[in-house]
Amino acid sequence: GCDRYYRLESAVRGLARALHRGLNARLTVAGIVSRRIRARILALAQSLNVGNAIRIAGPYDRAAAPRVFASADVFLSTGHNDPCPSSVIEAMACALPVIYAASGGVPELVGSEAGVAVETGESWDEALSPSPDGLADAMAHAVENHAAFSAAARSRALARFDIGPWLDRHRQVFRSLL
Repeated sequence: GCDRYYRLESAVRGLARALHRGLNARLTVAGIVSRRIRARILALAQSLNVGNAIRIAGPYDRAAAPRVFASADVFLSTGHNDPCPSSVIEAMACALPVIYAASGGVPELVGSEAGVAVETGESWDEALSPSPDGLADAMAHAVENHAAFSAAARSRALARFDIGPWLDRHRQVFRSLL
């Protein structure tokens, strides 16, 4: 499979920079993380003196997802050129502001009112990461404006991604074909 280390590396480096600046923050990594990547991330965290601020929670199932999202204050999406990650929509539905790499389809999903974009640059040949300073700035901005971002995230998820209208439209199409 594709090496996703860069996503976690940028998150850890951004967290380290934010902590160095005095932000009280922790990073929880939820989901499947290979042993190899887990070891590399924990070694990086130790080398940056932020090992105590990182928790790798491991995999979770659909039933646990709302609880996982509810345990967070912000959702971090550092992937480059992600087309339409459902995790971002799920996070917004749980009223989580999203800090995201400004590439792929995520800027269209989140917009400027439901989170904070961090520039990554443009490339189709390599995966680019937001800078640690850019992520730290975004973390501080999200904390300072948490209530507004949270309300906007929930509102945007309901307005744009609610399944009800999608199902209604499909019913109409199928009825017209039958």
